[in-house]
Amino acid sequence: MGAGAFSVGDPEKFVGNHRAAQAFLAALERLCRDRSALDAFRGSPAYASFQGRWKLTVYYGLRFQVSTNITSSPTQTFSRLWSCSDLLEKQSTAFVLQDQQQVRAT
Repeated sequence: MGAGAFSVGDPEKFVGNHRAAQAFLAALERLCRDRSALDAFRGSPAYASFQGRWKLTVYYGLRFQVSTNITSSPTQTFSRLWSCSDLLEKQSTAFVLQDQQQVRAT
């Protein structure tokens, strides 16, 4: 994937690229013969580097800003964010924690 695949500028494209990449990694993980092979794969520098290229905190920060600009209350913001079809499932916990910190700061 080129640098554009990791760009958060187009949220729908970013989400599609992220989901495709995660599906590819899941397929590779299914090829691991046992738990130790899976742990070695997930612990490899290449795996960490690849996963680190997805700027999920930037993505969620942008989504949060967009949502707060079009809604008037934190409750509406959370509702809008949770109803977005492009919410990335695996990272939602980190996003919620970041969201809660930002709402408390306002």
